Amino acid sequence: PFVRDALVSLFIALSSKGCALQTLLTKIGSRLLALTLRVSSPDPIDKALYLAPPEPMWPRYIDLWIALLGDDLEIATDRGRFQAHNVQSAVASTTTSFVKELLYFCETLDLGIVAIGEQEDNDGKPEIDGVDTIAVAVSLGDKAAASNPGDMQTFLQLVQFAQEVIKRSPRASFLPWIYHLSTELMNIAGKHSSISGFYKLISVVIQVADQGGYFQNSSPDVEQVISLFRYFLRDVLHGTKQFSGELLAAVLRLLLTLPGEILAVEELIEPLLRALELGLQHPKVTDVALDTIENWLNDHHDEVLPHLSKISSQLCANLDSVARLNVIFSERDLESLTNDVKTKSTRRRQQDTKDTVADDKLQTQATCLRIVKILGMMGGAAHGLLSASSMISSRELNAPWDFESKVSVPMGLVRSSAKLKLDSLLPRTSQLALSSQDRATKIAACEALYGVTVYLVGKNAQAPVCDASDYTRTESRYRSIFSKLFPVIFDLAVDREPVARQMFHSLVFQMTRWYAKSQARELDLTLCLFDAIVEGLSNVAKGGDVRDLCASLTAELMKWSIKYVPGSSTSETVSCKYILRTLYGLMDHAAVAYRLGAVAALRRCLVELATHRALLDEHILEMLEVTLRSLSRSSEREVNSEPSSRGADAAMAILIRECLRVMKLNMSWMLNSDSKVAKSFETFVSRTLLEASVRADEFLRHEAQRSFQTVAGFSFIEVKTWLKSKSNIASSYVDTAVPSMRSAELNEKQLMKFTAVLQWSSWMIEMRYVDAEFFKASRITQFQAVGQYISTISNRVEPAFSTDDEALATQNVKQAHARLSQ
Repeated sequence: PFVRDALVSLFIALSSKGCALQTLLTKIGSRLLALTLRVSSPDPIDKALYLAPPEPMWPRYIDLWIALLGDDLEIATDRGRFQAHNVQSAVASTTTSFVKELLYFCETLDLGIVAIGEQEDNDGKPEIDGVDTIAVAVSLGDKAAASNPGDMQTFLQLVQFAQEVIKRSPRASFLPWIYHLSTELMNIAGKHSSISGFYKLISVVIQVADQGGYFQNSSPDVEQVISLFRYFLRDVLHGTKQFSGELLAAVLRLLLTLPGEILAVEELIEPLLRALELGLQHPKVTDVALDTIENWLNDHHDEVLPHLSKISSQLCANLDSVARLNVIFSERDLESLTNDVKTKSTRRRQQDTKDTVADDKLQTQATCLRIVKILGMMGGAAHGLLSASSMISSRELNAPWDFESKVSVPMGLVRSSAKLKLDSLLPRTSQLALSSQDRATKIAACEALYGVTVYLVGKNAQAPVCDASDYTRTESRYRSIFSKLFPVIFDLAVDREPVARQMFHSLVFQMTRWYAKSQARELDLTLCLFDAIVEGLSNVAKGGDVRDLCASLTAELMKWSIKYVPGSSTSETVSCKYILRTLYGLMDHAAVAYRLGAVAALRRCLVELATHRALLDEHILEMLEVTLRSLSRSSEREVNSEPSSRGADAAMAILIRECLRVMKLNMSWMLNSDSKVAKSFETFVSRTLLEASVRADEFLRHEAQRSFQTVAGFSFIEVKTWLKSKSNIASSYVDTAVPSMRSAELNEKQLMKFTAVLQWSSWMIEMRYVDAEFFKASRITQFQAVGQYISTISNRVEPAFSTDDEALATQNVKQAHARLSQ
């Protein structure tokens, strides 16, 4: 306290001396923040402390920074120790220094993320066209690490420190900085979209602004801030399905704590349902979702009313998850729960670690009680929970997965034998393994399900072999059971329970390798497994972990199916072709989740193809062509009005670049006359890449042009000579794309086509692929169209010119039109 009071007095005294305090903070502000974020040095004597992780020092400086940002300064003013204008000047100078140094650290720290095992272009930084390749790669399941762990650790401490300081400081200190702070943080977050810390900082800034009444003011700055927040958060909202883990939790907290002035309730329904779903695995997120629902029911009841049925259904799923713990509320619990919930945070800090289990149980009971109260607040919207659908789900738990009893275990008795039928136990055992909150029950159910799975795999392997051929399909008697069992196993393989995850994660890979043989007695189950994997590619539950697992299983199935092919040649692998054709079909699916899953699987399959020259020679150009075609058919950019850096289109762009990287590494043998790539390479470039490079879709056009540049760099084609020989093909593409001037003036899409052709021509000249002779010799008419367009515009605006300079400008436009016509 004495040091704090002394510093407060020093800052106020310097503020009364003109710009003395500002000059001092300009010189030492960065050092003060750096000293705050340092960590304690290890104890060289105590071995336990020496090996322990370093302890951050910033919690010791929280009270000091809050005092300097206006807390104790206002108290000093009330006591009459200092003049009010000196105190206000000291607060303003300290806040200015804090905000500037906070943004300076965020901009200068090396926060790059590198995908492990991948050679990213541009040193892991976002590439052209606004596609953050690292963020999309991480969202598709790639492992990543900080390029500078020290700076990343400093940034994490900075985020925690800044959150506490901004929350606990007086609101009036930061309100003048809301515009500058929010715009800068959003710009930095756009560059580092895969780092959750920036979303946490933006969230606390919005909370402080809302609590200080900033959004209720009517001023141009406030309207501009709201508009910027709305634009930024809608882009973030579009990417919530691709986020996972801590990043997803931070984004959901940001979206669900927004004031009504930024985004409407209707736009936040999907994030709310996503938060409730994530709460089944991470209970802390459930509290944020429940707070949001209570706020909406109290303040925005009319807006949320049409969506209450969906919310109540998801709440029922969370309630069922808690109820399976068999939590019984006694009268004593019901009397004390309300007080327990209010004092929950205080008691948690006071309890010893031995009371953690009891505390978690209390939290579970409190969550269950809150859900019940919210369902009661919904009124008639919760009546649908007692419909026939809920009764059907209860009957499904008691009904076996097949009409016939197929899962039986022989039991030897004293004088006889019997068979214990387990069919009716499988549905309920699966439900307990997936949703039970009691760890002992969950592990026991997982062990039982594991044993049944291994038993069925062994029983199916003992089935008689078909007489026709070892690779002729015969129907398996266990297919109906495995079709239900495989999705359950996939969910358990990525479960948050470590025992379940360890058992089933290794099991799914072992089963995939076993069924990759595709023998007659097991071919039916191989197709059943692959169908389950394909369906799992669209599963975005658990932060996309199921999708990433199924993508890895697809590559594993391809890898081992190639190994099991008889003979030395792998170019005629039926399983490989079947897998790729199926994934190509998903690339054109209308749902974004299927396209993302297909891209994730193809990226992993590409790694396997790269190890087999014959398969790579056969499929690499086809994969590129299918991806470009799927990108051209995608409607994602039409829905969002601009390309998103986190959608399926960006993932396809990453796949294109990875295919080109693989081709570049193997181009020494690919361009030999004997390879399939060499025979169809020129056709691919002229018919696919060149055509896509003229498309009106800006995202597709830039990707095709980038691919053309890459191909031209590592191939043996002399581009200028080759284009001259293909001028008729290029001119046909361009002439088809050039619209008439009347349609370009009236239709925005036609004007986009016209702009695309001009950009293509500029790109061709800039890259020195063509010269003036190319356009003279070809039948390309875009320059004549430009002349017509300029003439139309000049005639339209000519009557508005009145001065001599404007008349001269009109004459220059007409002369430019005449030169273009020549």
